[in-house]
Amino acid sequence: MAHQSTKHSVPYNTQYFPLHLAFLTVGENMMPFAHWMVISKEPFRFLIAMQLGNHSLALIRKHQEAAIHFMS
Repeated sequence: MAHQSTKHSVPYNTQYFPLHLAFLTVGENMMPFAHWMVISKEPFRFLIAMQLGNHSLALIRKHQEAAIHFMS
C-alpha cells in the first residue's frame, strides 16, 4: 500500500539527509559507525547508536571527550 501524502506531510526522501560513514576517535581508538542522526539544531547535537559494552563508550566515559570525523 502506497503512502498517501497530505498537505502537512512531506514524503520520505533519502536524498534529504544521507547518513555518511563516520569515525569516532577517542584516545588512540577509532570506531567506524553509520547509525547517527541530528536531534537538535540549536544547540547542534546528534545521536549515535552504541552498545553499552562497547570499548569506545568506556573510553568516552573515561576521557569525557571524543572527535567525530564525517566522510564525504
